[in-house]
Amino acid sequence: MTRSGDRTNAALDQYRDAAISVCDLAGTQVVRAERIIAPLGPDAFVSDGLHLSGRAYKMVLPAIAEALRAGA
Repeated sequence: MTRSGDRTNAALDQYRDAAISVCDLAGTQVVRAERIIAPLGPDAFVSDGLHLSGRAYKMVLPAIAEALRAGA
């Protein structure tokens, strides 16, 4: 049985790493948004701490667009 307290950052990191491994095997490109927005620190998020700020979107969206162009 999984409880909400089991959803630690470490557990989420394991899920992320597994998903990236599957994407690598499938030959797809992954945009690592958390790395792109890291320089913003807490300013990467709005006051709820969950949703990206406008500044973060301005960094992430071009990276996504570039990944799409590269895959086309």
